Amino acid sequence: MTAGVRWVTAEVPDRNGGGGNQRQAYLLEALADITPVDLFVAGAVEDEAVRAAARRIVEIDAGPRPLPTRRIERRGWAAATTWAAGLPLDVAAYAPVRDAFARSLQGDRARHETTIVHHGVLAPLLAGPRFDDSRWVLHLFHAAGDRADQLAAHTDSALKRALLRRDGANARRIEQHAIDRADALVVATPQDALRLGRPSTPTHVVDQGIDLERFRPAPLPTEPVVLFSGSLDYDPNVDGITWFVASIWPLVRRRVPTAELLVVGRNPVASVSELADVDGVSVHADVPSMGPWLARSRVSIAPLRVGTGVRVKALEALAAGVPVVGTATALEGIELDATHASVAEDVAGFAASVVALLEDDALASSQRTAGRAFVEERHSWQASARQLAAALL
Repeated sequence: MTAGVRWVTAEVPDRNGGGGNQRQAYLLEALADITPVDLFVAGAVEDEAVRAAARRIVEIDAGPRPLPTRRIERRGWAAATTWAAGLPLDVAAYAPVRDAFARSLQGDRARHETTIVHHGVLAPLLAGPRFDDSRWVLHLFHAAGDRADQLAAHTDSALKRALLRRDGANARRIEQHAIDRADALVVATPQDALRLGRPSTPTHVVDQGIDLERFRPAPLPTEPVVLFSGSLDYDPNVDGITWFVASIWPLVRRRVPTAELLVVGRNPVASVSELADVDGVSVHADVPSMGPWLARSRVSIAPLRVGTGVRVKALEALAAGVPVVGTATALEGIELDATHASVAEDVAGFAASVVALLEDDALASSQRTAGRAFVEERHSWQASARQLAAALL
């Protein structure tokens, strides 16, 4: 039997999930055309294409520790974890998952050429004993330490700012230790390669791909509809959309009074759900498909002030022929120019870019065509899988 790759993840690969779920699903499926893949996953695999692609699936019944329900208890746990234990909050929460993986991997007798471990919450697995003689590769989807520092810069609470900075320092230490122990590091952007790369460990960039058949352009809408999509419990998305609605949306509505903002995504936290009380804003949770929402939208926004890694939703919008307006942070890792998307950093400039695309058919049509062509040329999953295979095999 060919040795192949052992794929270890706490995030279930699924083409219908969030950005990380999708990235893993498409990469695993495409990689399976090159070499056999055995999937070790916390949770149940529901994506039939993933099930068909994997040679073997080991589903582990384990999840993160539940957070305390009372606010004061959550704060106490966060302080104890961050300062006393010196652990990032997400890494601490996933300790039961790592323990379950360690037991499963230790009992796995199959031979593999490479073991790839996904996400920072499992990174401590690389700090422990190796269970076999395969190459061990760490795949990080973003730089958690840098992301925590960015969030700290945009919070008004001195206590939360201190907590985030400490959490970032803890995350950076865990990341660096795991990367030093890995045989190779895989990241999604050249910028994250610079942030996370270590002299002793080869670093490989595996570009984000997009399903070009699933996301196809629809006719240019005539109604002034703006779309924000993403996981609505993810801190950078929460910060970005609440900032946009508070600071930029009133300027857009002043110029285009009939403009409508659709906020679409999974698991909205309370501060996002409350945005539906703002004129012209509606929130749509846990929709089965983004296709109809992209087809309705004249503009897609990416107003992120925080984050590393690749913005999957921006690439999906480009593939669907929806013009994108985003910050440089939001579009980092996507080598765009002004013909493909609009980049704006300040409130007035962001609002002006959105208004221009709502009002100017020629500009919107030009960006639609250029954005789709860019994704077709630069972001196929087959090309990304070849990059991953070069890192693993």
